[in-house]
Amino acid sequence: MKSNQYQGVAPEERFINPYNFVPLEAQCERQPINAYKEGKELYSGYIDCSMHLKTPIFIPNSSGECVLSNMKSKNDDKYEKSYDFFSYDDLSHCKPGDRKEVYSVPVIPGSEIRGVVRSVFEAAFNGCLSTIDTGRVLHRRSAANDVKKPGILRYDTDQEKWFVYSCDRIMLNRRFDKLDKKDKHKHGKFMSNEEYNGYDEGQKIYFKKSDNEYDNKYYMPYVVDDFFVGEPTQDMDNLWQEGYLHKGEPFGTKKHHESVFYFETKNISKRLTVDEKTLDNFLAVLNLYEENNKEKKEGSPHTGYAAYKKQTLSKIKNKEDILVFYSAANGNQAQYLSPSMISQQVYYTKIKEMLTKNGGYEPCEDRHCVCPACALFGMIPPDEQNTRSRTARQALGSRVRFTDATLLESSLLKERKDYYRGDIRLPAMGEPKPGAVEFYTKKPSDYQEGALFWTYDYWVKKEGKTRTPIKDSAFGIRGRKFYWHSENWKQYKDKLHGISTEFLKENINTNMTAGVRPLNHEKCPAFQFKVYYEHLTWDELNQLKWSLDFNDSACSHKIGRGKPLGFGSIQLKIEQVMQRTIDLQTGEWFMKQFPDTCREELPESDAMKDLKLITGWESKPTATISYPQIRLERTTEPREQQNNVNEEASHRWFTENAKRDKKVLPTIQEEMSANEASNWLKKIKVK
Repeated sequence: MKSNQYQGVAPEERFINPYNFVPLEAQCERQPINAYKEGKELYSGYIDCSMHLKTPIFIPNSSGECVLSNMKSKNDDKYEKSYDFFSYDDLSHCKPGDRKEVYSVPVIPGSEIRGVVRSVFEAAFNGCLSTIDTGRVLHRRSAANDVKKPGILRYDTDQEKWFVYSCDRIMLNRRFDKLDKKDKHKHGKFMSNEEYNGYDEGQKIYFKKSDNEYDNKYYMPYVVDDFFVGEPTQDMDNLWQEGYLHKGEPFGTKKHHESVFYFETKNISKRLTVDEKTLDNFLAVLNLYEENNKEKKEGSPHTGYAAYKKQTLSKIKNKEDILVFYSAANGNQAQYLSPSMISQQVYYTKIKEMLTKNGGYEPCEDRHCVCPACALFGMIPPDEQNTRSRTARQALGSRVRFTDATLLESSLLKERKDYYRGDIRLPAMGEPKPGAVEFYTKKPSDYQEGALFWTYDYWVKKEGKTRTPIKDSAFGIRGRKFYWHSENWKQYKDKLHGISTEFLKENINTNMTAGVRPLNHEKCPAFQFKVYYEHLTWDELNQLKWSLDFNDSACSHKIGRGKPLGFGSIQLKIEQVMQRTIDLQTGEWFMKQFPDTCREELPESDAMKDLKLITGWESKPTATISYPQIRLERTTEPREQQNNVNEEASHRWFTENAKRDKKVLPTIQEEMSANEASNWLKKIKVK
């Protein structure tokens, strides 16, 4: 692909997402394991293979996690995680930085090679999605134009059910403490940190509402003009109202008010039903915030709603009121409960259900009904009943075995250090999660052009922002994820060593970065490994060989860490195929080599054609390969400030894309065709 073929799309504006999807076929065909072999000649033996590095690769030796660097974070005094390359050396005894000048002979684990080859086999020959986590929740941050409403989750003891009671909210001043009379009425009475920290979530508070509306706050137009906490008195006038304090999370300097929930009238008339799935999803949202908080930026004040979650679990147990935000469905049902107006929301659609309805590509669970990939590579079903007997009964052993890839004695380098490129720091990759439906799913067939957006559960009409549930038959997933090859690895020159201080720079987040020791593809010799096969049919043997080398020297696999950053490109070559043969007269067995002429040319399916496009090393795209990018229209800002903005470029790109072009991920074919420029992804300009 050449730059002069962009047809109106400026090369500097275009980007190709690091991954794309090889489409699924209409149906994942399964049959009993014996049906794959019955009445067919079976072959056993081994395949001699070599592995040639096209780019630096990195596979961690996880027996030691801080072995290359002894640098600490200023914020939490934690050592930076840093990993040596995989070897047979046990690093569990190493102290931080012990391996800085110590090098091992590298090894590529057979399990890594097996996983790479199986992924290709599954995609090329219609296997199930064996590695997908069907229990993972699908979630995404709600759109800025899809805000939730305030409500009180309350248990009805008579009906023994939870309901959400719709309510209003008012702004409580938490920043402006020194105000003149004019501004005091604008921002409301100030609540000090001492007062605020002494109150729990849901604290009952009495307040007076301001007469004038606050600027541009249509969803919360008034402020608390006065308040007190305590018992009401008889001399209180009717301007005092009862409310409940909602304690949100810090949001930098942008946040200046908290919320007080209240009922505008004393007669509570509107309540919405809450089913068990909605309550489960609410707790899943709180779990997500807790997990995400473990990877927060250094010094971030966000707590992941830790206190809110703790109190919520207690209140559910004791059936006490909980302040929530919600979305209304069907007029009388509350959905997508959360602790904030714009937040993560967990979808009702589950991965396993979606795969079942999209051709039955959920992982195989029963040895008596397996896909071609599980029939060859084996499978262990999810142990739903947590009984070993069930797993043992349903599990299926593999008919292929991959050895570790090692260096031949004759090819060993004199200096072990020469195997490696130099220790570097890899950044956080921040790729979109499956919640990014624009990339992970096909646009629903009943989706109307001009609509605002769609999710796993619904799409939103532009008029009135009403939600339309997505029909099962209208929804489709994109397929199996593979990464493009690129030379992006050359950009990562952040050396792990050479800093004179014992502390890391303040902008380095030890939760999000890691020191690594990649192999030097220009100096490292080829690795050798074997693939042993047992009782394969002729078709299965040819399919295995195709999955190893694509029957095309121009194609390469991706292995290890950093694949989105351009690391991990390798070429596998079949050196010889050996067959185990038994002498019928003596009973002895011996090995003989299959001649090259025995290789069968397989008919290429659409999936195989797409695989060869995205794995093509010689034909890899020349366009920029990166996660979604924004381009600041401001050019006068300091570079450091621009970099801070670009840290969240992916998130901002998706937000702006939903408002503007509503681009979806192009197919592999579209990315490689100059005639499909209208479908290509571009940087989005923002102010």
